[in-house]
Amino acid sequence: MSAARIGLLLIRTFARPISISIENYSTNHPRFRKFCINVATATHRFEMHLSGQKSLTLDDAKAVKMGANFLGEFILFGVATSIIVWDQAKSRRNHKNWQHGLNDSIERLRNETSELKETNKAFENKLKMQIKKLQEDNEELKNQILAMELKSRKVADF
Repeated sequence: MSAARIGLLLIRTFARPISISIENYSTNHPRFRKFCINVATATHRFEMHLSGQKSLTLDDAKAVKMGANFLGEFILFGVATSIIVWDQAKSRRNHKNWQHGLNDSIERLRNETSELKETNKAFENKLKMQIKKLQEDNEELKNQILAMELKSRKVADF
């Protein structure tokens, strides 16, 4: 709540020079002066309607001042709103880009994982074949050694 009050105070503080320049501009331009009076009258009627009081007419000087204040605050509020909307859009765009980058990284990691699994499977098959060959060679050597022992026993028995 205090942030809202500070924001409102900032808008009113920064709106003051804008409203003064609008008020000065309206003294030289009768159409703009009439516009400020119409704005002030409409806002005054609306405020009185909301508070339940009877709407009294405003004199021109007070109406110009109120209209200029309203327009100054409205301009500043519009600028602040535009900045907030722009910042939110930028933040959303950055988050979307970050999300796409994250999705790309996840997809790349999945591809690398599947490639590594395939490579691992190929090495596993190659090792199994080498183990089988070594076992066969070992069995053959064992048979040759046994055959030589039998021959050497036969020769020794004679």
